[in-house]
Amino acid sequence: MVNLAEGRSKSAFTLANLFFFSLCLFVLTLYSPISQINNVSIILIGAVWLMSGGLKNIKQLGSNKTALALIAYYAFSALTVLYSHNKANGAKWMEYHSPLIYLPLFLGASIITLAEKRKLLLLFAWVTSAAALLAFLFGVVRTLQTSDSECLYNDGLGTLFDKQAVYFAMYGNFAIAIFLYFLHNKWLTKDLFRKMAVSSIVLLSVLNYFLASRSAMLVLALLYAGTIFILIYRQKQILTGLILLLGIFIGGFLFSQLFPKAALRLANITETTYDYKSLNGGDHYNAEIKGGEWNSMNTRLAVWHCASEVAREHWLTGVGAGDVEDKLQEKYKEKQFVFALRYNLNAHNQYLDVLISSGVGGIILFVFAFFLLPFYRAWVRKDYLLWFFMASLALYMITEVMLNRNQGVAFIAFFLTLLSMKTEEKLVPTP
Repeated sequence: MVNLAEGRSKSAFTLANLFFFSLCLFVLTLYSPISQINNVSIILIGAVWLMSGGLKNIKQLGSNKTALALIAYYAFSALTVLYSHNKANGAKWMEYHSPLIYLPLFLGASIITLAEKRKLLLLFAWVTSAAALLAFLFGVVRTLQTSDSECLYNDGLGTLFDKQAVYFAMYGNFAIAIFLYFLHNKWLTKDLFRKMAVSSIVLLSVLNYFLASRSAMLVLALLYAGTIFILIYRQKQILTGLILLLGIFIGGFLFSQLFPKAALRLANITETTYDYKSLNGGDHYNAEIKGGEWNSMNTRLAVWHCASEVAREHWLTGVGAGDVEDKLQEKYKEKQFVFALRYNLNAHNQYLDVLISSGVGGIILFVFAFFLLPFYRAWVRKDYLLWFFMASLALYMITEVMLNRNQGVAFIAFFLTLLSMKTEEKLVPTP
């Protein structure tokens, strides 16, 4: 048996190095427009893990309780498929959510050095910056070809990587947090890399604006507010903090004036009234906003009301992971919510989705695995990056069912497990 904590050498062909390379491949393929390619990287991680005697290292899971909790949540939810009527949808649920068991197992039952952990984080941040630049270039080219500026906004900007705006923005915000964390700890020792990191932060902040995801905008605002607080009150760098604050306000104002379409996403936030029977189309940031139409705000409010009723009706055990979609459809029909039926809308709230599928036991285990354990770990270790990841996740899940797509579940399972891993190695600078 090869211990993945040992045997690392300059040779690229050791199992330990191959395991790390497979993790790097996973990070790179998060941006693959074909989700199966990312799944192949998970298979490679598992294959190397098995070749290295991973099954004999299962006891290592005890040092990463978050990984254990994620696996327990998946197992508990998978059991609800047994009393689901729609077994086909239940099987799909188990397949889509499978990264919640594979990635915590492979990572949690391995030992990754602190240097490798930081390299993986930095790799993700650099790759995300490159993806943002490519997305903008691709958007400009498509805009010139089609004369449609929609290619530069919201979901249109993520077309190259087949990323929905909220997921692309989530990736971008996490990359910004990584760069800020590394700069704060002075882990980027070369001046060139520090300048590249600052440039990437600016680029990714601009990406956030054009993606126009309100939840992601809120997360980024809170991230910058926390950074400014630390600079001014903790580090007494008052001038630096004020310059950053001024730059954010000036930049935000200029972009809202030069590119008002993205700002229109905020305009309908006060349009909260709705009529279930309305046949009007949905408002869009690329068109004139009219009253009485469905928009992302009132649609969610209507969906949440329906989902809450389903959750209350099945609060104890839930309806089973396979029947969530069917039960929501039944409620939409009952309310004559034609718009939701037309687009087969999900609960648009991860907490409601879990409560509907697995009841009060499922939501308790979900909150424990995804938030309470990581929060405790972050608090004990004073790990601001883990705290940001967990807190931002809590906000994203208010408006989205993040675990129902590979671009959400694989990303969350990997980085939540990685950030929660215990490492004892002394910190060393990373270029």
